[in-house]
Amino acid sequence: MSVRIIAGKAKGRRLKVHQVAGLRPTSDRARETLFNVLAPQISNARFLDMFAGSGAVGIEALSRGASAAVFIEQDERVVKELEANLELCCFSVLGRVVHGSWQDALRRVGSTEDPFDIIFLDPPYDWVDTHTCVAAVFDHAMVNANGVLIVEHRSTRDVKLVAGLELLRQISVGDTAFSIFAARGNVEILDPKQ
Repeated sequence: MSVRIIAGKAKGRRLKVHQVAGLRPTSDRARETLFNVLAPQISNARFLDMFAGSGAVGIEALSRGASAAVFIEQDERVVKELEANLELCCFSVLGRVVHGSWQDALRRVGSTEDPFDIIFLDPPYDWVDTHTCVAAVFDHAMVNANGVLIVEHRSTRDVKLVAGLELLRQISVGDTAFSIFAARGNVEILDPKQ
């Protein structure tokens, strides 16, 4: 199985996807829709891709002009393929892979990295701890003042809102949805009219 990078410097590159139970790469169509929305914010952005899998979303961000990306993945077999995908796309210098559980990796990244402009979470669909993970990202002050956090989830399920955050926008593509959050008061980010 492979997914392709849709646009930018690595356009057309096919990433390897390790066959692991529960690993569900974000489809090309869904990624294209998401990055059409993110286009005004992606240039020079610092990007965090949690539950990264093949790294397709973070690598797409680098391909489209993000300045750096950190990838969090807990499965060691998938990590090796993710590192190979970064090398394939010539982004090894711009991408850093952190191996470990989301809690441990988040603590390590939070203590060594500046806040991110865009954080993308793609946990298993119907995962019961999604809101806990979202809260932890904001508790660790990992999103910069004008940044956003995006959760990919099943379109028939909503993500539980975390105190202090505001749902800016929700986008659906087939059975996939993206909920885009920011700290309360940053509602001008990603204007739905764009």
